Formats: sequence, structure tokens, C-alpha cells
Amino acid sequence: MRVGVEIRVKSISVVDALLLMVMVIWGVNFTVVKVSLREMDSLAFNSIRFSLASVILLILVFSTGVTRLDRRTVARLFAIGLIGNGLYQVLFILGISRTFAGVTSLILASTPIFVSILNALIGIERVGVRGWVGIGSSFLGILLMINIGSLVEPVGLPSILGDLLILAATACWAIYTVLSRPLLSSLSPLQFVAYTVALGTPFLVLVSIPSLVNQNFAAVSWLGWAGLIFSSTLAIGFAYVVWYSGVREIGSTRTAIYENLSPVVAVLFAWQVLGERLLPTQLLGAALVFLGIYLTRFSSHQEKNKLSPG
Repeated sequence: MRVGVEIRVKSISVVDALLLMVMVIWGVNFTVVKVSLREMDSLAFNSIRFSLASVILLILVFSTGVTRLDRRTVARLFAIGLIGNGLYQVLFILGISRTFAGVTSLILASTPIFVSILNALIGIERVGVRGWVGIGSSFLGILLMINIGSLVEPVGLPSILGDLLILAATACWAIYTVLSRPLLSSLSPLQFVAYTVALGTPFLVLVSIPSLVNQNFAAVSWLGWAGLIFSSTLAIGFAYVVWYSGVREIGSTRTAIYENLSPVVAVLFAWQVLGERLLPTQLLGAALVFLGIYLTRFSSHQEKNKLSPG
């Protein structure tokens, strides 16, 4: 019998509320990370926050019971962790440092499209017409949420490189999301997240060694450390478990569509905290995002039945 702690999401209202909560955390986390990166190198920050998240998640797993894993499962977890928590994070951090935050949000908003294509290719889920309309509506909403006029600036090759890195990171996150579902039939979301985060973290630490050596940790303020703790415990630990609870219960396509809400939250948060004005076109974009979530989330012919616990 498998013993473990996992978030039960048996009703639609619960899974929707939890995923919405994750989008709020991820939306706020963007600003939190930017504040911390004023005082810490991006790679050093990333390796420390994932190391901290790994320790917390593994303590939770070992304190509640461990599922015995065979070598094949460990190998699959390692590969998925390397893609989703190692390579993705390096590409994301390096990409966002070279391009606009708005462009980053726009590219990451294409995650559901990548997920849907991958699902169709490997046969995990099937997306119906209504689901595709929902994905298209959400993506159009993201386009309207971004003030395209403010993004057109002659920044040259560094920005192009940053965009390509973020695009590659988005593909890695989609692969991580899609490949997780078969393993979630035998592992709880907590166990899956703990193992993949822990197995992917050494790669982050390895590529961050020069940054860690050169980082002046004594100069980091309490605000910088607070941002790191917030990002480690909530944006990674809690949010990842909720995310993969959603993948297990409602599927990767319908879970991925929620990621389009993160830029919406980010814009609203910046409006309230930084005084940025929300344009009418952005309000329309937010409405289209919510419409897309509704169409995709409640599409009746979109995917196979949810996985039963193993």
C-alpha cells in the first residue's frame, strides 16, 4: 500500500481553486524574484532556492513514508527532473536576463500549445475542437495582455537570443508536464515533485559554481533572502505539488491552460504595487484568458479519463 501526503482534488471546485492559487503565487513570484536578483546573481539564486526546496520536499516525503522505486522508475524520474528542473531553469534564468519580461510572459503563454501537440503525438490525451478553441482564445488573450507597442525597441541580438532561450525553456516545461502523468499513476504528486526537483538540482548547482563562488552573500539584505524563501517554499514546493495534482486529476492539457493566468496576475500585481495602468485591450485580454480556461477546462471530448491512483 502506498503511503504519502498528497493534495486530494476530487471536486472541480477544489482543483480549480488550487490552480488559481498557484497562478497568483507564480504571478507575484515574478516580482519577488526580480527584487531578489538585484542583490544576487541569477544562477546563484536559482541553485540555492532549488536546493532549499529539495531539502524541504524530501523531508516531507521521508517523514510520511517512501514508495520503493525500481531502477527504471528512478531513471525516468532523473531524466524528467533534468529536463524540467535542471535544463528548464537554466534556460529560463539566462533567457529572462536577456529579453523583456513581457516577451517572456508571451512566450511562456504558449505552454498549453506545446502540451497539446505533445499529447497528440504520444497519445496521452486528445484535444477536441472546443479545447483547441479554448487554447486559441487564451493565447489571443495573452497577446492582448502584452502591450506590444512598448516591446518594439531596437535591442539587437541579445534580445533575440533571450527569446530563443525562453522558447526552449517553454518546450522543456511542456515536456516535464506531459511526461509526468504516467508516473503519477504510481507516485503521489508530492513524491513526484520531490524526486524530480532533487534529481534536477545537482545540474543547477554544477552550472552555478562560478556564480556561487563570486556571490557576496554578506551584502544580501533580509528582503533578498525573504524573496528566496518565498520562491523556494511557495513558488516551487507548494505550487509544484498543486500543479502535478492537477495533472494527475484533470490532465496535462487542461492544467497547462491555467498557466496563461500567470501573466494576468503579474500585470494586475504591477498595477497595484508599481502603479502601472491597465489598458482596455489588456482587460479584454484577461477576459479572453478566462474564457479559454472555461472552454478547455470543461471540454467533454478533450482527453481520456483521469489516471487512477496506483
